Amino acid sequence: MIDNKTSDFIKSSIGSDFDFSIILGSGLKPLLSSITDTIKIPYKEIPGFPVSTVKGHHGQIVAGCIGQKKVIGFDGRFHLYEGYHLNEVIQPVIVSDALGVKNLIVSNAAGGIQMDMSVGDIMFIKDYINFQHCEIDIKGDNNGSIDGALLTSAREIALQSEIAVKEGVYVGVLGPTFETPAEYKMFHRFGGDAIGMSTVPELMVAKVLGMDVFAVSVIVDIGYPTSEIIEISHDIVLDEAEKAAPKLLQIVEKLIELN
Repeated sequence: MIDNKTSDFIKSSIGSDFDFSIILGSGLKPLLSSITDTIKIPYKEIPGFPVSTVKGHHGQIVAGCIGQKKVIGFDGRFHLYEGYHLNEVIQPVIVSDALGVKNLIVSNAAGGIQMDMSVGDIMFIKDYINFQHCEIDIKGDNNGSIDGALLTSAREIALQSEIAVKEGVYVGVLGPTFETPAEYKMFHRFGGDAIGMSTVPELMVAKVLGMDVFAVSVIVDIGYPTSEIIEISHDIVLDEAEKAAPKLLQIVEKLIELN
């Protein structure tokens, strides 16, 4: 799953025994702003590691500390629609496991398909629906639900911090096109609450590897129940995600401090 040259290069550059790993979604770079004593490695310098091609994914590892915890951040993820193989898409999780990480934070920008959602909402992911047609070739438990200590802790932090959050089911699709109104309606009827083009492969492999996972979506557009066609573009996604990032950062900082 991972080339020894890849893991050896990263370990020699930033060390190992990290407490947390953070995988960033589009426009959510501010989630790494609290990392101190940073060491940055461009993906293109890492042997055998993929390179981000999507705008807003800067393509670098950012390692350091948040408080007393060692954190590795992946500023740029990989998508199946970029033409990458599944084993390449999940490399940030595989690398995190090789560096000793047991706690994973996965973020994304998503379209809302829940009745009471608004742009800028934060949705904690409690389960997912896999429409990306991917299966992880690693033996282990993968029941889909996200119900560990990190999610419980995040709920308590949001409540104490008076930050309103939603909870729901994330629908992972291939992309790269945005959904039609009919597709939004269909995925809502299937039980989805938010929809995006990433995250599911990372959650699948993290569960199999025994990691505790906190997965979260920032809602950047609303696709249902509105009957109107709302303009959406990748630039709008980046802009709305960046606006919501400070609220999410409060939760992430406290989550890392307490776990």
